[in-house]
Amino acid sequence: MSSNEHWMVEINGDAADLSELAQSVTGPDVSIIREGEKYGLTSRDFDAGLSAEAVREKAKGIASRLTGVACLALHATAPIQVGSVYRVRHDGTRDIHLFPETGVLHFRGFASTLVITREDGTVEESHPADPVSDWLLLAQKDQRVGLVLSIFATGDESWSNLYKVFEIIREDRNPVTAGWLTEPSRSRFTGTANSPGLDTRHGVQKKKQKKKPPPPMDISEARALIRAVVHAWLRDKSSSATP
Repeated sequence: MSSNEHWMVEINGDAADLSELAQSVTGPDVSIIREGEKYGLTSRDFDAGLSAEAVREKAKGIASRLTGVACLALHATAPIQVGSVYRVRHDGTRDIHLFPETGVLHFRGFASTLVITREDGTVEESHPADPVSDWLLLAQKDQRVGLVLSIFATGDESWSNLYKVFEIIREDRNPVTAGWLTEPSRSRFTGTANSPGLDTRHGVQKKKQKKKPPPPMDISEARALIRAVVHAWLRDKSSSATP
């Protein structure tokens, strides 16, 4: 493949998620390109000398991380999957490498765009997916970020997985001392997650505790709480990584 040619991989998923991601994931490391109703993925990791199969395997890893960040940033529920692989030539023509797996396009409501018009007439737009590019770069360099994104990519926000995320972040930085979580909220979350019962983290009977436990936390509240902590943690790591 010449230096003027490059690889692009078709990606499939929820139309609203892909549309939103395409507005924000535009960097040289990873970029999502919209072509009509279809979406393509490019990356500097798609080395020109790689085979179509090798490019697709690398794209699967990126798609998994994209699924995780879309879940966090857009509350996405559908996974992002890879499809055909294209070798784009210098004249714009393409060689298409087809694979047996098929993608499914899902539809849901489009994410909102925040538009701010200032007194001087300037207009600023922000999109829910704007932090995604930074999170993807962090996942490549930071194993903990990659683990958290991989958990959210499964779509399983059970007590067990929420606690795993909490522990990963706590090993990196205490969310209470960082100001991302209050001590009462932490106590309720960990107390509920570790309480006996089939719907929590441990379904075994524990010894009686002398201290009265805090009121239990609902799973929906726990999901919102941990998501908020993850967002704060990622913002902190992104700002620290910015030169």
